[in-house]
Amino acid sequence: MGVPDGLYAAISPDLGFLRGKPVKICYAASCVVVSVIDCLCSRMGGVDLYGDAFVKLAPLPTGKLKVIISWQP
Repeated sequence: MGVPDGLYAAISPDLGFLRGKPVKICYAASCVVVSVIDCLCSRMGGVDLYGDAFVKLAPLPTGKLKVIISWQP
């Protein structure tokens, strides 16, 4: 069984995020707080948002966004 839909993301290890950490992702005037649940180990400098989180920032057909990522230490 996979992870249910929700506000989740996979983030590349070079960004220094820990699994389970809440991360704020912003694009244009919209922001969403997601939980990091997986490693996006196939590339550096990336974040892969689950669909429920992505649509809070832009329509799914948009594909890729240049986002601002922040978190509390």
